[in-house]
Amino acid sequence: MRFLSLTIFNNIDVSLATTLTIIGLGTAFTVLISLMAFILIIRKCVSPLVNHRSDKQDPTNDKALAAAIGLSLFLHEGNIESRAD
Repeated sequence: MRFLSLTIFNNIDVSLATTLTIIGLGTAFTVLISLMAFILIIRKCVSPLVNHRSDKQDPTNDKALAAAIGLSLFLHEGNIESRAD
């Protein structure tokens, strides 16, 4: 059962494994930060070009909202009256 022991790790250079791990982590975080910076730069460049329509709200949206609130109140009041009977 000697082959199941951890003697296989004695042949691996631990310092090389540590160096490769540090290089891998550094590369991953560098790429992540670079992508975040790229997205931020693109957002700053594109946002002035986008026409924000949230500032100019259609009056039909207000009418639809009022209709939805009125309908929900009507249905809610109808349920209260039916429970009282």
